[in-house]
Amino acid sequence: MDDGQDVRVFTLFGLMKPGLPSAKTALLLVVALLTASFLFAGIGNDRSSLPPTVIPSGISFATSDLKITRSTHKIFDLTWAQISATITENLQQKIQARLDKARKYHENLSKDFLLQRPTTDQPPKLVIIHESHGRLGNFLFRAASLIGIARRNHYTPIYLINDERTTLFTGLNIEVLTRAEALRLTQQTTLPEVGEKGAGIFADYIADFPLQHGNQSVMLSGYLQSFKYFHAFRDEIRTALTFTEEILAQAVRTINVSMGALNDENKAKLYGDVPRLVGIHVRRGDMISDRTNKDFGYVGATTSYVLNTVRKVQKLYAKGRGTIFVVVTDDIDYCMKVLGTMANVVVVESYSAVVDLAVLSLMETVIMTVGSFGWWGGYLSESEEVYYYQNWPRKRSNLAKLVKHQDYFLPNWQGLP
Repeated sequence: MDDGQDVRVFTLFGLMKPGLPSAKTALLLVVALLTASFLFAGIGNDRSSLPPTVIPSGISFATSDLKITRSTHKIFDLTWAQISATITENLQQKIQARLDKARKYHENLSKDFLLQRPTTDQPPKLVIIHESHGRLGNFLFRAASLIGIARRNHYTPIYLINDERTTLFTGLNIEVLTRAEALRLTQQTTLPEVGEKGAGIFADYIADFPLQHGNQSVMLSGYLQSFKYFHAFRDEIRTALTFTEEILAQAVRTINVSMGALNDENKAKLYGDVPRLVGIHVRRGDMISDRTNKDFGYVGATTSYVLNTVRKVQKLYAKGRGTIFVVVTDDIDYCMKVLGTMANVVVVESYSAVVDLAVLSLMETVIMTVGSFGWWGGYLSESEEVYYYQNWPRKRSNLAKLVKHQDYFLPNWQGLP
């Protein structure tokens, strides 16, 4: 540093003036350095001793700054007991909020049941589901589409079948009528049926059926597996399809038992914060073993898809909270072989299909493979981060003619090969 720079710097502090004798200059330099060292050491070691008005404007002690520092650098070690307890508490809070909302929704719907209303000259307009075939994922698509199409057209959703699966959900409260009751209420002699031509393809003539059928009440038939029938009412759909308290409690117990396999303080050191829960649904079973399904176009996700997607998500959160992968599957042996050696993966010993789906609905990220079950695991979760196997169904197969990806998968979901 040259003399001119020395003079300019200390002139700013008002400690000397150009032209002072060198001995005095040296003395003032020593005093200035000692004073500055004392002041800045005090600020760094005891910030609380400074009144707010004298904290230098260039130094910020905002809480958000401290949080960013903690999430970037591991300041303290969490024990596995602390991690597990916090995960459980977070899940319970999420569940309680969902249940409170679903119970209120259910109660409000009960007040509008047709059979409890006084008879009026203006007949109600009904849109009706009268089929119950298929597994849980198929049931959910029909229930959601029924509600969405009804809301879209200002109709009342009705079941003509008493499907016991409606009792799995706290909010789902669709009135059940007999065909005779539906005809009497609508003052119609028949109930026209509106059927689909595909399975996972959105059809305007179904969504907007009154354009063809006037104000008549109608019955819907088919799989109705397009989010476009109901996504505009997602909040209501997710509220209606909130699982019962008993099912959700079992889901939390299942998660806790599964994470017991990670109850190792050495593994706890992997995390600087409470990790992100990532659900994985791996469906194989009939997708790979049933010859008829395979010939029709069904395929299972490849092992490379599963591993690459897990690595992608793991890398995404490696510098933050970290991840725990919770796997639900119909092929535990396969998942243990492919994923079981990873330090942050747990494979759930299935309690029941509905509990497995409830587990997925509590996750923060969902990786699905194939099938409507995994689809609903992603949709019922609060995550916008959902991954799916983009090579389903097999190209140029009969099944491929019945499904359009742009109608079946949400646009913000990520398809990977």
